[in-house]
Amino acid sequence: MKAYIYDDKPGDQRLPHDTGIDIPEPTLAKLGVTYQRIPIDPEGAWESKIDEFAKERGYKNRDRITVTREGLGEAYEEKIKSFFDDIYHRFTVDSANTITAMRLFQDEPKWTPYSRQADGTDKLGSRDKYLETVRVGVTA
Repeated sequence: MKAYIYDDKPGDQRLPHDTGIDIPEPTLAKLGVTYQRIPIDPEGAWESKIDEFAKERGYKNRDRITVTREGLGEAYEEKIKSFFDDIYHRFTVDSANTITAMRLFQDEPKWTPYSRQADGTDKLGSRDKYLETVRVGVTA
């Protein structure tokens, strides 16, 4: 696993945009980021490892999304740009033009997407709380 500061320069978001400034695992841990590598095996044993991880952390629900050019057809380019530009988590595909993402939830999945482009989104109390958490984790 490698975490780094994104360079935020214009260009294809599918490329690494690596500044060369790595973020070590202890810093990620202070931010509440959990990392666990679970290799995907053809027999499907990885799914039981996800189940174990979810149980340990109190996650009761999950969803999964797979994004591919074939799956989205003509809407692909526009959709991957919106995933990146409009959503705070900056979910995007890689240079292979595919991603499978799984989200784990402690309760019923309920969330409201807030566009980064919308007026007022940066002034939400939840956004302020998140930014304060990140500041403390990075400077501590």
